[in-house]
Amino acid sequence: MNIQEILKGDFQFKQWSSHKSAPKEFENDLSKFGTFEIYKTFGEFLRENDHFLEDEKGQLLELDVILGSPKNFYEFLENHMQIADNEGPNPNELHQPIVYGRIDDLNTEVKEHFIQLYDINDESDLLNFINDTLKDFGEVTHSTGLKNEYEVVGIVKD
Repeated sequence: MNIQEILKGDFQFKQWSSHKSAPKEFENDLSKFGTFEIYKTFGEFLRENDHFLEDEKGQLLELDVILGSPKNFYEFLENHMQIADNEGPNPNELHQPIVYGRIDDLNTEVKEHFIQLYDINDESDLLNFINDTLKDFGEVTHSTGLKNEYEVVGIVKD
């Protein structure tokens, strides 16, 4: 399973509404909703997204210091990133490939989502990660229960 190729492809979605009994079904790629990328390491992620490294004076923090100890790493996450609950990178595995997800919607509190690439063993693991990220759009109360407004239900296969 080539996760990078899948992330760039199309998915089957359901859009839930509290005003309609049936969800709207459609196909689209993830770029309409947010950013989903794979990085070789957490260090590579920070180098390519160096705005996270800026302190309040606009100076770049030293990557080696941040990644040098779990204490520094956790302080950095707490002070410079909005990490979704239980979805931060593991400080003992920063050398491992990660998948990064975030919703690009200015109307929601932006949270950063991460999963170790090796934790994605099958299609359902990937869809669960995407849906956890899409939860940031918000949830709606539907007759079948609380639902993500947008839900990925499958991968469009050629």
